[in-house]
Amino acid sequence: LRAREAAATRQRRAENAEVRVRDAARKRQRRAADPRVKRREAECKRRRRQADPAAARALDRATQAAARARRFTQPDGRFKRDFEDHSFGHSCKVCDRLWFDNDLSVIGNIKEDSSRLNALRVLWNEFGRGGPDDENGDTFIAVCDDNPRLAPFKSYLVCTSCRESLVNGRVPSMSVASLAQSTGVVQGNRSVQRDQSTSCEKGVTKSTQ
Repeated sequence: LRAREAAATRQRRAENAEVRVRDAARKRQRRAADPRVKRREAECKRRRRQADPAAARALDRATQAAARARRFTQPDGRFKRDFEDHSFGHSCKVCDRLWFDNDLSVIGNIKEDSSRLNALRVLWNEFGRGGPDDENGDTFIAVCDDNPRLAPFKSYLVCTSCRESLVNGRVPSMSVASLAQSTGVVQGNRSVQRDQSTSCEKGVTKSTQ
């Protein structure tokens, strides 16, 4: 009867990860509460090895192999933290590439004023000027937090690479606006020349006639 109960317990432990975790936690608690438990377990292992060394080695190998198999069938902490705990399919407003939600940041949340205004200035030049928010065709506007025409850009979600370019006042190389404006294509009231290696503006806008 005891043998059947022990076999059933082993089977249940092998099939249920939660049972294994609970059993391991209870064993750790017993060892921590009473050092004699750890000594008794070590003594039992030594006796098994001395009584039948070959069987003890085979049991150790099987135990280690089972532990490795369980570990590889479950995500490790880093994989779970970086991938399973986050949703995929969120697009960067500038490059339109797909990212995990924790890879994107909001322009309005940039703490340093100069970096945030740099980003807003580039976003206005790339996405605002000559577009629906530029009905008057203004070449320049006041780039400041109080300008209501820049408010939509504060909610832009951007990836890390685009954000790095924006806060430094550069046009991101993967910007979707760059595709339509490359090599001097005229858009609205301006003509832009671009450095193909960096996709940064080299020319200046044409003034409104």
